[in-house]
Amino acid sequence: MTVDGIANNINLMMNLSATREGEASSRATAGAETANLGSIIDEARLSSLSPRLRNVLGQISEQGGSAIEALENNVSSLQGGFISTLHAKLEEAGIDLSEKLTLRLDEPSQLVVASSHPQAEAVQKILDASPELGEAFGEIASQSEIIRDIGNIQRVLSTRGGVAQYAQEDARDTGPSSYQVSLKGAMSHFCFTRNS
Repeated sequence: MTVDGIANNINLMMNLSATREGEASSRATAGAETANLGSIIDEARLSSLSPRLRNVLGQISEQGGSAIEALENNVSSLQGGFISTLHAKLEEAGIDLSEKLTLRLDEPSQLVVASSHPQAEAVQKILDASPELGEAFGEIASQSEIIRDIGNIQRVLSTRGGVAQYAQEDARDTGPSSYQVSLKGAMSHFCFTRNS
């Protein structure tokens, strides 16, 4: 099967969920963040194979969408559920978010505080007691990496000299990147950063 004109094996491991209007707003209801995060993870999880895979990819094709759009919808849904749940847990524990707080995956599904927040120890205890946050963040990171990689492949294929540019970027790559989220007040920012 082809995804955006590129024959690849990514479609064999995708478990994309069809997004329905109104689900995002119902998930944002206060007080149900933790319960909703589990269902969001289940709906948007990547797996080795799913019976829904052909159906979902068929729907994407019929609607004129792309696998990237479906993944971006999954990531957006996961990010919303993650941030809602995290904010609820931090507020409940009295954590002050007027100082920047950065979180990153240390091991698979193990979120750690990656900044010098004044309440870093208390935040880490919350993260350790909430494995669903690490699981959700792992899915966000995995699917974001696939989106980034597909975008890179598309740039190589659509740009004259793209392969040479890609090789130059690869030569400058000094190490692995990690995925992180930074929070301050009501703002949040998810991104890849270079490990030094």
